[in-house]
Amino acid sequence: MTMRLAGLIFGALIAAGVARAETAPLKDATMALPSTGLPYALVYIADAQHLWEKHGLNLKTVQIAGIGATNAVISGSVDFAHASGPTLARAAAKGQKLLAIVGVLDRISTEIVLRKSLAEAAHFDKSAPLLTRVQVLRGKTIAINSVNSVDQAFLQLLARRAGYDPQEIRLAVMPADSALAAFSTNQIDGLAMSPPWPQSLVLDGRAVTVASGPSGEPNDLIPIATTIVLTKPETCAQREALCIGIGQAMKEAASVLRDRPELAVPILTARLNMDAKLIEAVLDKQRLATPNPPTVSKAGLQHAEHINVEAGLMKEDEMLSSYDGLATDKYVK
Repeated sequence: MTMRLAGLIFGALIAAGVARAETAPLKDATMALPSTGLPYALVYIADAQHLWEKHGLNLKTVQIAGIGATNAVISGSVDFAHASGPTLARAAAKGQKLLAIVGVLDRISTEIVLRKSLAEAAHFDKSAPLLTRVQVLRGKTIAINSVNSVDQAFLQLLARRAGYDPQEIRLAVMPADSALAAFSTNQIDGLAMSPPWPQSLVLDGRAVTVASGPSGEPNDLIPIATTIVLTKPETCAQREALCIGIGQAMKEAASVLRDRPELAVPILTARLNMDAKLIEAVLDKQRLATPNPPTVSKAGLQHAEHINVEAGLMKEDEMLSSYDGLATDKYVK
């Protein structure tokens, strides 16, 4: 065999090895989403931009309402879930230690809106201080997506801070599409949900905004880990490639959300089947609430616990003495 022929064979073997490495099979992973809306924008962008595949994942998403998404992680039914910081804290207080690997939003994601005619009848002043504004919610029926959610916590915290019993607000638990239908037939008075559903009622003139977490209310709870991606600690310990893939894909998706609106708006418009003008109207708030880099801070976890306690979803003596091991920035660096 000549030296030249041997070199050609060696080169071919190297090329074949590289090709096999480049076509390594994608790793299967599952992620639960508690509902539909802009808090999950990074997932929608990663789907459309094929960022999961870029980072070695064959990711399947499933919708499991409310805290059921977190329970699915605990039971092992799914690998990852979008959840809230308050849910993470409550789980840890009950001995179910989970790990937050991506900080998706660091402001309260809920916006509370009320039927315009009711607001006008109460002489509602949108420029009044927050705790004056939320007085208008007493005796009203407000839709939330699920119980023990950030939506419920936000309503109950504001009621308590305004000096009245949260039970004076009647809660109607239903998904966003049902809430919009119920609003149209006067079965409910308003919504406390994440974008873009409440804003759609404001933009078409049927509702007014009473309180806006995405706008930074209340400002003493910024930052707060309201939307995170969590998993079991052992998932990252035993299948680290999954956590790296999730973290890096969502980090890239966050860059698209912040810096490439010409890409983000069409993706979100198509995924949510909403008017582009509505998406554009709420996306600025979404960008402000998206941490850069998408990490979960200690302050964010502290505020998540405080909203639990203030809202009456957790007892003060159940608060954690330490947040060690509940979050890592390792996978979004």
